[in-house]
Amino acid sequence: MLSKHGANDFFSNSMVAAGKVAGRRRPLVSTVLGLALIAHFIFVSVRSLYLGVPENVLWICHLGTLIGGFGACLQNRRLISLALVICFGHHAFWVFDTLSWLITGRFAVGATAYLQNRSLGGWIQSANHFFLVPVLLVLAVMKGAIDKHAWIWSSLLFLLLIAISLFLLPPASNVNCAHRPWPGLEQLVSHFVPIEPFSSARYILFITVATVIGNYLPVNLVLSYAIPRCIGAARRLRKATG
Repeated sequence: MLSKHGANDFFSNSMVAAGKVAGRRRPLVSTVLGLALIAHFIFVSVRSLYLGVPENVLWICHLGTLIGGFGACLQNRRLISLALVICFGHHAFWVFDTLSWLITGRFAVGATAYLQNRSLGGWIQSANHFFLVPVLLVLAVMKGAIDKHAWIWSSLLFLLLIAISLFLLPPASNVNCAHRPWPGLEQLVSHFVPIEPFSSARYILFITVATVIGNYLPVNLVLSYAIPRCIGAARRLRKATG
């Protein structure tokens, strides 16, 4: 029989060994998730090229998928944080509007009404709105926290993409809603910016402030506060029940 001291040593060694196994699995899990995200971006790119709309890869939701994929493969917390902050609010809104339709048959807002006539390929292309944020949250938890300044980099990326959309891409594509509100959001935007007559300057100012101050900054603050505390609570619970 093992002495008390020997049993404690056995338990400690077992925990160390389990920790080493978990430590080896984390990079593998992160890499697999990252490759899956990059694969989805490749699918979107190929499909967009086939349909003759290559500019669609510059939608922030698709670039967020690519950035998150590289962040996962490189185990880079800054890239994971950037992807999470730029996509969290947009995707939450998209999922809310889509689920309202799938559950009740009516869109709460109407911004995702285009899904009614979406092909299978279109649904696969849009599927990242469902899985990207959960995957990024798992990756962020694995890293222990997110970058507290991710909202700054997110804002700079947003401004860059808006500039590209305004000056280099066809207005009809309206990538990242740089030229006008997305169909279904006109009434909401009209509370802040007149739609008729339409002022591009006032509209750009509005979406910039709404995105940076109303979305990226609070998302970054909330996640920076919540993720470490959720991890700590889980550890305390595991210790109490272990």
